Amino acid sequence: MPIDQLSKQFTALAQNLPVMVEAYNEEAVMIFWNRAAEAISGYSSAELVGNPRALDLLYPGWRKNRGLTAWFDRRGRMLEPSLWSMICKGGEKRDIAWFNVSKEIKISGWARWTVGWDITDRLQLEREIKSQQKELERQLKKTAEGRVALRVLLEQLEWEIQRAGQEIRHTINRAVRPFLEKLAQTRLDRRQLELLNLALGHLKNLKVISGLDL
Repeated sequence: MPIDQLSKQFTALAQNLPVMVEAYNEEAVMIFWNRAAEAISGYSSAELVGNPRALDLLYPGWRKNRGLTAWFDRRGRMLEPSLWSMICKGGEKRDIAWFNVSKEIKISGWARWTVGWDITDRLQLEREIKSQQKELERQLKKTAEGRVALRVLLEQLEWEIQRAGQEIRHTINRAVRPFLEKLAQTRLDRRQLELLNLALGHLKNLKVISGLDL
């Protein structure tokens, strides 16, 4: 099959590939921009092919980016995947993984050409997963810290209850019991005996409620 016919068939194939395909001539002017590239970027082939400002439209300020300029300069010499953020016609940013295949597959008239995959959604998904993982780790850490804080709080509360009980017992033993003991040693009339029994009953109830050993 003649080379020209093969070239036409390849061009037709590249035009309809579901991935981005771009090509440049020796002067670094774009000479090919397939349908997938048009759909993703919003720029038609007519707007970019032959346009010396094509790269400025796709990558504003790219000439000041040493990494990007170096990659464009050597894209005809090696197979090298590289991730670059492309600005679409509508202003949306898309992350494109470009693979230079110029050295591996020679195409007549195409000095440099690359194949690109739009991985914007995948990268966004990865960022969301990482964010969710960090949030989950934070929540787990927060939960663990909460459990520790709750345990400390319960221990503190238990200690406070015990201390309060000791103070109550001490107060009763020091101020109430001696008074009742002295009162029991006196000659009591019926009314006094009723009051004493009433006081003793209150102490008994206090013992049951508080669990104190009086």
